[in-house]
Amino acid sequence: MSRDDPSDLTATLRRAADQEAAGEFAVAATIYEEALAAAPLEPELWFRLGACLRGSGAAEAALQYLEKAAMLAPESVDYALERAMALQDLRRLEEAVAAYNEIRTAHPDNVSAYTNLGVALNEGGHLEDAIGTLEVAREMAPEDPVVLSNYGAALLKAGRVEDALPHLEAATRQDPSAAEAWSNLGFARQETGRLEAALAAHERAVELAPEAAALHWNLAMTLLLTGDYARGFRTFEHRRGMPDRKPRDFDAPEWTGEGPAGLTILVHAEQGIGDAIQFARYLPILAADGEVVHFAAHTAFATLAETLDGVTSVVAGDDPPPGHDYQIPLLSLPHRMGTLLETVPAACPYLRVPEGVVSPFGSGDGRRRVGIVWAGNPNHANDRNRSIDFSRLTPLFAAAGIEWVGLQVGVRAGDAAGTPVVDISRDLTDFARTAAAMAELDLIVSVDTAAAHLAGALGRPVWVLLPHVPDWRWGMTGDATPWYPTARLFRQASPGDWAGVIEAVAAALRSTGKNAC
Repeated sequence: MSRDDPSDLTATLRRAADQEAAGEFAVAATIYEEALAAAPLEPELWFRLGACLRGSGAAEAALQYLEKAAMLAPESVDYALERAMALQDLRRLEEAVAAYNEIRTAHPDNVSAYTNLGVALNEGGHLEDAIGTLEVAREMAPEDPVVLSNYGAALLKAGRVEDALPHLEAATRQDPSAAEAWSNLGFARQETGRLEAALAAHERAVELAPEAAALHWNLAMTLLLTGDYARGFRTFEHRRGMPDRKPRDFDAPEWTGEGPAGLTILVHAEQGIGDAIQFARYLPILAADGEVVHFAAHTAFATLAETLDGVTSVVAGDDPPPGHDYQIPLLSLPHRMGTLLETVPAACPYLRVPEGVVSPFGSGDGRRRVGIVWAGNPNHANDRNRSIDFSRLTPLFAAAGIEWVGLQVGVRAGDAAGTPVVDISRDLTDFARTAAAMAELDLIVSVDTAAAHLAGALGRPVWVLLPHVPDWRWGMTGDATPWYPTARLFRQASPGDWAGVIEAVAAALRSTGKNAC
């Protein structure tokens, strides 16, 4: 293309715009790059190229073009906003917040600056600031569906479900094509226990935006919560399109559930250790089918994972794995081993204390010995609902004849200082050591965290304390779960009702003897 022929440039820009309008952002970016060579000082070309790269999912590559556009035209609000959104896509949230604040200061009437700032604050965990900022945006644009949806999402994250619902419903009325608003509405309905209505909203969201992996994820969580495992795990495969959920990459082709017997398959853990413990039950079944199974596990789980029947080797953390024909993410096994979905593989225990790993404490004094865990990973998206303030547990310690052992690790272990709970957190250096401790206990009482999964996988008696709408694996009703036959579930009767759960646990402790946990 000639730098001196305006007609050539005009035709190139028309082609790029047509591709962009069709949603072919990567193709459009290539054409804009061609145009940029002819007009290197045109800020709009830098902007369009950066915006298309961002639209194609290449936020890192987009940023340099958006920064150049903003430098060439510092007065442009659109350029500054797109740059800030690229920073937000890259999870550089502090920089994104600073960028939005600069825009807001220069353009105090810009609704997008307030809205996006509120979203970035929400994603960074600054809930009260997010809600306050989005309230300002709502006052500026009370009928804007994007503002209403994001305001409702922030209220949801803060646990204010009933406050969130009318805003999310209004967002879908104002713009019935707003996929994210429908997904947020689905989540809100799920939090109130209206699962059929939640599914309808999630279905509408993915129909409107079938390429949006996060919306499929939300649908999958609701499907799994209803017990529709076949469709739920199939939909769950969309996590691969989410940067923060995408499994590790390996060179070998992915196992799809087929192939000759005797294949060597690398199964690699993903997401939290609780997920790894729950789904590790599939590895012995895979090995029993004649496959050679290597398991790449979290470092803290690796020693314990070596006790899985049939697993040839366990690789810790990022250590290089042995040679293999195929690989598959651990949480894809239920989908690929579809015949197992008719019933949950409930053979427990499937983990055991490794030889040579000893308990961190000796024999007891004859009292029932009960382990307790009250908090999970604070970075978990639902930690606000699933963890318990330690002070709420006080009624449990009035039960006679119990020696309480703290299995809590991390900073929250210090909550038990000065209480009847014996803190052994320094000795719980990995899950093998925690398993050895659990083997010496009569009962484990735990919120929904990895410790509950570990106790169930070891076949130890475990009482799991659940919020009103729990994580999908526990279902919505009943005091038992097919995932762990030795588990007993204690559920909130209404959102936030930990007092009722603790009262039920205390009553159960009083009514059970040492061998009846």
